[in-house]
Amino acid sequence: MKLKRSGKVLKTCCPFHNENTPSFIVYPKTNDFHCFGCGVNGTVVDYIMHRLHTTSASEALHYISNQYGIKLNGFNEEQYKKKKELIGKKRTEATGYFKNFTKANDFMKQRKISLDTFRKFGIGWDVERQAVAIPYLNTYGEVVGMSFRLFNEDGPKYINESETDIFQKSHLLYGLDKARKDIKKHVYIVEGYFDVLALHDMGLPGVAYCGSSLTEEQITLLSHYITNETKIYLIPDNDKTGMKAVHKNIEKLSKLKNKLAVIEMPNGIKDPNDLLIAGQTIQEMKPTHVLMFQLKTSLNDCLDKEDEYEVAFDIAKKTKNEMLKQEMVRYLSERWKESLELVSKHMESGVPEESLLDHIHGFQETFIEYQAESKDGDKSFILTGYPKLDERIPKHFRKKELVYVMGRSGSGKTTFAVNLAYNAVHHQNKNVAFFSIELPRTAVMPQFIQIHKNWPEKMAERFAQDKETYDDELRYLMNKFNEHMAFVDKEGSTLEDIEKYVHLMNEQYFKKPIDIIFIDYFGMIKRPGKKEAYHEYSEQARSLKEMAKRLDCTVVCLSQANRDGGKDGSTPLTLQSSRDTGAIEESGDYVLGIYRPGLNPNLDDNEKVVVEKEIRIQVLKARWGLVGECLLQFDGKTKKITDWPDNLPKLGSDRSAKDDKRNGRRV
Repeated sequence: MKLKRSGKVLKTCCPFHNENTPSFIVYPKTNDFHCFGCGVNGTVVDYIMHRLHTTSASEALHYISNQYGIKLNGFNEEQYKKKKELIGKKRTEATGYFKNFTKANDFMKQRKISLDTFRKFGIGWDVERQAVAIPYLNTYGEVVGMSFRLFNEDGPKYINESETDIFQKSHLLYGLDKARKDIKKHVYIVEGYFDVLALHDMGLPGVAYCGSSLTEEQITLLSHYITNETKIYLIPDNDKTGMKAVHKNIEKLSKLKNKLAVIEMPNGIKDPNDLLIAGQTIQEMKPTHVLMFQLKTSLNDCLDKEDEYEVAFDIAKKTKNEMLKQEMVRYLSERWKESLELVSKHMESGVPEESLLDHIHGFQETFIEYQAESKDGDKSFILTGYPKLDERIPKHFRKKELVYVMGRSGSGKTTFAVNLAYNAVHHQNKNVAFFSIELPRTAVMPQFIQIHKNWPEKMAERFAQDKETYDDELRYLMNKFNEHMAFVDKEGSTLEDIEKYVHLMNEQYFKKPIDIIFIDYFGMIKRPGKKEAYHEYSEQARSLKEMAKRLDCTVVCLSQANRDGGKDGSTPLTLQSSRDTGAIEESGDYVLGIYRPGLNPNLDDNEKVVVEKEIRIQVLKARWGLVGECLLQFDGKTKKITDWPDNLPKLGSDRSAKDDKRNGRRV
């Protein structure tokens, strides 16, 4: 097919109906397609099924395997034929039950589910068992097994066929074949078959785990069809079993990092099917945040109020969302008959104190933790992206470490930080939070485009004004950096604000926690203003280090040099150049100095040409490495910082001692 790029998608004329204007869209980000002309959509497997005019996903996979030489587990000829034969038998069996569909009329009328939905899900009747027959379909709609709803009062309500190579219930989600194309925004997880049918009648995409609780295999299966933005709603049965299962399901689903909520059934209503029978819909029910749900249900299991105080505190500390905390405070105030102020104070301070024993660790325990860290290798470190500089920092920037980048105005601190952030995302797939407290984020944005494309700022502006100029590299930039990077440019942010923003990003924005935080810059972090500047800056410097430990990430903070650092950013720095406080030297694991000899106002035009591309990074303090200086190349037009090319001389070394003394730089 001749696919043509159109923004973030690919377009062509649909192969499944006649058209002159392309309406067949391929979405590279999610690897699926949709035709807005005839409605055909799905994954590459769906596409092949349509092209082969088959309803068998196995046949489509077999075709893909043979046609393109792709080895698929379980798809050698012998196993394929065996599975195809089994699926054929199950389809024939389900068709036989479906022919007796009308014999289940009384049951269907009681359930208030539409006949059209019963037919769509292939519900039938087993004359021998005198039971409703429920076909169990795999993700692509192939019948792989059967379940039966019995009416014997002395026996079980449901029985399942024995498991086979194609039917392992714990690996399947009932209803996923119907819902999988509609769960990009939200999905509803229920316990039973007829709850899924009821949701379908309500126009909602639902799946059921049909067991005691969700299995790891079912969660993995679900993760293949949802996105980061998909909201997951758990709807437990309104009984003891359902309430017990929902807590397990919350714990397992929390690994997906999606937004989770619980929809509780009203009194007297057991499940979504009962809700439908009562003439109500799920849309009328208000979802409850999982932590709020856990708070309410956990307190009901407490022995006394003192127990409740501790449980409430433990649950509340799992979130940094202030609005959710206030909702918890209001609920607890009413429950405990205490003032909002008292409850709020308790939730902030907490009754339990951590034991000193929690901080004592044995040699073997510490070795095991070290062993786990070692297995990650460079994945757990942050590289600068400049080999010569990374040589001076052999262990690289690690989690819990604080890095200061110090320089005078105009020396290129922000540009250096942008280059580091770009390298972290582009080369290492790290998650980055960029706090641009001094400049609006839109002032920083062009530099990322410039660095990526080697463009001057005017070209970056033209690109922003005309999105049709997107090429593959810029689409990559947009997609990858949108997944791995977020900005905050709120003026007057305190350290507490920054930490809250990071927790919020970890909870709701990124799939995995933030790896590195950039703060531009130290002097713009809002301080209380109750003490002398020196003492408050010192406290903030120490608090930054503590924050890096709590957040378990690397923090890079830009800092303005004092007069010791020269007036124009053209001269080397010392540790005494840190403005107003020696705590920067004390708290920082690394202190980098940055200067550009070309900023010296005393240079003539010829001298400026010699040094205009030089940017020098000093390692003034290194917890794990060597102090010294590294020469990098700075392109003022594109804002890109790169290693100094090996084929270029180190320009400063060719200048006379007189020039070096006048320019105030080391050689």
